Amino acid sequence: MMLVSPRSGSVQQVIPDGRQTRRFALGLPPLNSDVRRKRKGRHMPVISRFLGIIIAMYWDDHAPPHFHAKYAEYEITVNILTGVVEGKFPKRALRHVLEWYELHKDELIEDWKLCQNDEAPKPIEPLE
Repeated sequence: MMLVSPRSGSVQQVIPDGRQTRRFALGLPPLNSDVRRKRKGRHMPVISRFLGIIIAMYWDDHAPPHFHAKYAEYEITVNILTGVVEGKFPKRALRHVLEWYELHKDELIEDWKLCQNDEAPKPIEPLE
């Protein structure tokens, strides 16, 4: 697929997948094949699992630093810096996520930085 960059007017061939097209539309260079290979099938790296709750971060996610928690059909995001929660979650599961968050703030910030640099985040110990 050939696209014209909105910023520079240059024409480039772009791999027809959503990430590459979005990067091009924003005037960003295409991801190199090593990064695409590393990210293939891992769009939301899981960093912890406990009590039926999945904790993950998206690659190249928007600021502020946050993580996603999923439990059954529920999903929340938790701001790593402030602890502010957005979304709906059962009360008991929410208490577990916030307890885990308090124990692992520093590791979460480190994983956020890794994801922003297209690097694999480190697994974080589950809540016991």
